[in-house]
Amino acid sequence: MKILYWPKVLYAAGSLGTALSYQAFGTYIQFLYIDIFGLKASLVGIGWSVYGIWNAINDPLAGYWSDNTKTRWGRRVPWIAGALIPVGLFFYLLWVPPSPALNGGEIPLFVYFMGVVLIFDLLWTIVVMSWTSLFPEMIPDEKDRATVSGWREVFSLIGLLVGVALPPIIVGADWSGRGTMALWFGVITPASFAVSLLGSRENPAFQRMRQPAFIPALKATFDSASFRWFLVANLHKEFIFSIMTASIPFWAKYVLLIQSPATAFGAELGVDLQNSLLLGSAFVMALPGIPVWTWAAKRWGGVGLSLAGLLVLPDLLISSRKPLPRPARLRRLRHPLHDRLRSHYRVGHRHLGVAPLPIARRTAEDDT
Repeated sequence: MKILYWPKVLYAAGSLGTALSYQAFGTYIQFLYIDIFGLKASLVGIGWSVYGIWNAINDPLAGYWSDNTKTRWGRRVPWIAGALIPVGLFFYLLWVPPSPALNGGEIPLFVYFMGVVLIFDLLWTIVVMSWTSLFPEMIPDEKDRATVSGWREVFSLIGLLVGVALPPIIVGADWSGRGTMALWFGVITPASFAVSLLGSRENPAFQRMRQPAFIPALKATFDSASFRWFLVANLHKEFIFSIMTASIPFWAKYVLLIQSPATAFGAELGVDLQNSLLLGSAFVMALPGIPVWTWAAKRWGGVGLSLAGLLVLPDLLISSRKPLPRPARLRRLRHPLHDRLRSHYRVGHRHLGVAPLPIARRTAEDDT
């Protein structure tokens, strides 16, 4: 099934809604309910645990429903078209609880939070899983996939930038504008999926394939050793990313102490603008790298490249309040990679006190 170039670009536009809604939700919803609405962090933690379990259940269910759908429009398109408006509606409801829930105490607010989060996640999963399942079915060629993946990354980074950096400006320091933000994002998200439907093409061959029952299919999936290893790796990756994302608003307010206006280059920056600049700068820096990584994925393949990227994560996570030891105190390790490792972890990270664990451990042993 040959697909022209522009339908592929239109299909990739779904990444905008995926990133926009998920990043705004993952970054700010816990901060809103804990810090602004006053819900106990322990209750939100319980709710988030239930949400995680529910997410693990509804993902395979949504995939099973989509796989076994047979209509004149295909398997995936009906689910996307049917759920895209409800997902926008429940995204809006997340941010604007009704007065009885907001003013009725912790229990009504917690029940509302749980109910809307679980429904939103189910609808979001149905739309996004059906949309992503179209990708390998529409585009079997690996080079074409790399091209479409590049466009998906472009739309995804735009969604990330808007979903993370723009909310502080829209909602304001007191979060009074959260309804406006929820309305805009609740419209843009389904609109991006509607645009993606214009470029979506179902492959009839997949609809004719006989699908296994749910339990045997689930068992067959876990019989794959490769999938089990991938599941473990992906679980840890998503865990770290989720923690980092959800902690950003708390980190900005209580660690960086962004709680009042500041002056930079003679201009006064409000709390909302400071937060937007902080969060948006990382994504602005990532945009020029998209063509480079698209070319690299075509040249070396996506799996090895993604693993290499994950190896950089310790640069962000290994830190200390203490400064790095002086170079004279670092005894030379009997390994040719020592100088390269020391140089890599020192350059650009000295203010964080970052050092590779083997070097830090050997230094501590030498000092004793």
